[in-house]
Amino acid sequence: MRLEVGGGLLGLFRASSYSQATVALESGDLVIAYTDGLSEAMNLQGRLWGEDRLIQTAKKCAGLSAADTIDALLEAVSSFANGARQRDDIAVVILRVM
Repeated sequence: MRLEVGGGLLGLFRASSYSQATVALESGDLVIAYTDGLSEAMNLQGRLWGEDRLIQTAKKCAGLSAADTIDALLEAVSSFANGARQRDDIAVVILRVM
């Protein structure tokens, strides 16, 4: 499930407003919070890694620890980029519900 509720970039504008929502998490659920540098990582041909690849990679991480999930995501995006210099930083936070 992709969370659609929120607002603009946090801290970008002084007068920002944000919406909130509640999601019920169950044992085994995975929450991935990431910066756009992850989903917008580019390869040598200028193609974006994208959210679809991120989601596909995350689904393959079922049963992995949060740390191993981060490692798998970063390895997948690095493999996709194939040495291409990135324009943005990449940050990932993982929450796995036990």
